[in-house]
Amino acid sequence: MKLIDRYYKIKSRNGEVFSVSLLPDFVGYKGHFPNNPVAPGVCNIQMIKELVENIVGKRLFLSNIAKCRFLNIINPLYISDLQINISVVQGENSYTVEATVKDAENKTCIEFKGNLTPMP
Repeated sequence: MKLIDRYYKIKSRNGEVFSVSLLPDFVGYKGHFPNNPVAPGVCNIQMIKELVENIVGKRLFLSNIAKCRFLNIINPLYISDLQINISVVQGENSYTVEATVKDAENKTCIEFKGNLTPMP
């Protein structure tokens, strides 16, 4: 299930750099956590995957996560605007992806590296 326009929206795109806003009324925040929402890691990974699909123009499957570090908590009440820098290298059967998610103060929140494979 796509999270665009439910969890986040794209404000702008410049090549492989996206400016996104997290949507504070996302239903998942009710359980993660009540009165102190924290952006769920799985949603952030899905958001990165969807942005890569936007770049390559294909539906993709996350086939491998080589690195995923959550360095700073993202609370959408205080940090709603993010910049996501993505590097995509096409291989024979997959795309190698590196992504860095930073907040408005340029603090790194997430570092990600993995492989995405086109859906059959």
